[in-house]
Parts: sequence; structure tokens; C-alpha cells
Amino acid sequence: MLLASRTPALVGALASCVLGCVGLVPLARAQGVPVSPAPPEVRAVPSARVSGRLTTSDRQLLSAAVILTSERGQPLAAEDATFLPDGTFTFKNVPPGVYEIRARGEFAAGGTTHFARFRVLVEGRDISDLRLEMLPGATVTGTLRFETHGTSKPPQVAGIRVRAPLADGRSFGDALTGEVQPDGSYAIRGLMSGSHSITVEGLRDPWVLKSVTYRGQDITDVGLEANARQRFENVGIAVTDVATDLSGVVRDGSGRNVPDAVVLVIPLAQQFWHRTSPRLGLRRTDAQGRFRIRGLPAGEYRVAASVDLDESDAYRSAVLERLSEAGVPLRLAALERRELDLTLTPGPTAPRSSER
Repeated sequence: MLLASRTPALVGALASCVLGCVGLVPLARAQGVPVSPAPPEVRAVPSARVSGRLTTSDRQLLSAAVILTSERGQPLAAEDATFLPDGTFTFKNVPPGVYEIRARGEFAAGGTTHFARFRVLVEGRDISDLRLEMLPGATVTGTLRFETHGTSKPPQVAGIRVRAPLADGRSFGDALTGEVQPDGSYAIRGLMSGSHSITVEGLRDPWVLKSVTYRGQDITDVGLEANARQRFENVGIAVTDVATDLSGVVRDGSGRNVPDAVVLVIPLAQQFWHRTSPRLGLRRTDAQGRFRIRGLPAGEYRVAASVDLDESDAYRSAVLERLSEAGVPLRLAALERRELDLTLTPGPTAPRSSER
């Protein structure tokens, strides 16, 4: 996604959209006179302009940004997106499709981030005078604790941050707060409405996320469903130095180690097929063709390796379905260590394996 900024009052405009749809004009035939089939006439559906304004309280926004995102996420040229200090925004040359407008802004440095979301259907006609009300985001507070079972000592918390990215994997709206304090406490000030996963950044080997709990329930897999102004308090996070450990080597058909191959561990349960799921593992092999993935929850998986897979496409449902069908079966028990060597097969197929 591309960001255009304007200072000092408000910053940015970013848009992404899908390239054009077309309408097909049916072939006409003269009555009673056979004609040879001819290619249908293709008529381009016109693009449109989408514009509106952010509405806020009496306070002036310190900074703000707006994006227009399509379902496919292909980018619109930066010159087709504008955002002015008075809060008005315009997206030009928007092809037909379903889009979501997302906005975020702050009234004070370090304060709670405000958000707005709006879905819009573009059908070749201009859409104007949209009003997006900026509302305070949700907040999450709690404590992170270290569970030491091996020989490791709890690390320094400096540089460790609790994050709550949107489950769809888009970073826009993920407030850059959540720094872990010396006493283990953290606070995330501002979550956009929607489904969020809880993750921990800055952990060094051997530490991995173990669990996230809220109101006595384990929410590691399900995350949080946030609404404007909602407060999630006492969200507990546990990290551990003992976890499942999957490693191995990727080789080609001639037995040579394959560097920089993508290894994808896919859970069988499709409800976990989203970018931020702790059950979906992705790593690239190192210069020797080796890979290692720690901290996967116990469960049933398929493992695939590819040199043709782009990481940006790896989380698409169609890609995951294809690789899951062709992947190597893997069952991981709690705290299990497993070595799984993969033989890379070219094209869309997935690898064979040999365990040791």
C-alpha cells in the first residue's frame, strides 16, 4: 500500500484497489442467417471517484491517515489519492469493486488512537460526501510473564512489545504501543474495530508465546473482537522457553540443499488459516537449506516447501488449500521435537518427506 502524507496537521493518504472489471456485450445474429462466431465486444466499465470527510469532536486531530483497500489489495497510483488538512479525502480512478475505507488519527501524542471504517461498493459512478466518524479505539491492558522450564533466565523486557494486529494481516490500524514494562505490565492504546490476534514482538530464542488468557479463557487461537471504546483488562500472556521444535532440510530432486525456499506449516483446521494465527508457520531456509520453526501448538498439520511461492500470496485461501492437499502430513504432540527433511518438487506440487 502507498502512503501520501501532508503535514503539520494531518498526515497521509494511502489507497489500494483492484484493476478493472469489464462488461461483455453479447453477440447479435441476423435472423435466419448463420454467421461465424466472433469475439465478443469488450466494453470497459468506467472508474469512479470516492470522496468524503473525517468527522471528529471539537478537538483538532494531531495526525491522521486514510486508506482505500480492495479485497485483492492491488495498489492504486499514489497520485490518485489525496488527503487535506481539513479532513477531506478523495480517491480517483477507482475501478468497480467492493472496498473498505479505513481511517486512523490521534488528538494528542501518546493518546488513544481514533478510528473509522466503512465498506463501499463502486459501480462506475462517483461516490461523494461520505462522512466517517472518528471514534476512540479499544484498549488492552494486562501482564506478560515468563515461564522458565529449561536453563534459560528470564530476558530483559527492553525491546519486547505486545501487539494486536488485525486478523486479516493488514497492519493499518495496529497501534504501535504495548511496550512491556519492567514489572511485566503492558498497555495497547487504540485498536480498530474488528478481529485481532495477540502477538509478542522482540522475543529472542528460545522464548516463544505459550498462551493468551482473558476472563479465565484461553484466547490464543481466537483473539479479541474489538469495538470502539471497548476496554479489555487483565489480559494475561505467558511466554516459555520450552515448546515444540520442528526442523529439517529442504532438498531438490537431485539431493542438493535448497537455500531460500519457503517452508509452510498449515493446520488442517481452516479456521486457523489467517496470517496472524500461531498455528500457521512460515520460514525460509537458510544458506544451507535448513529451517526451524518453534512454538507451534500441538495438532495436525501439512507441511509444504516451494521456491516459487511468494510470501505475499502464501496466506491466500486458494494457495493454502492447494498446498495443504499436496503437503506432507505432520502430527505434533505438546513439546515434541521433530526433524522433517523435505524433498522439493517443482511447480505447484508439494514435497515428499523422510523423517529421522
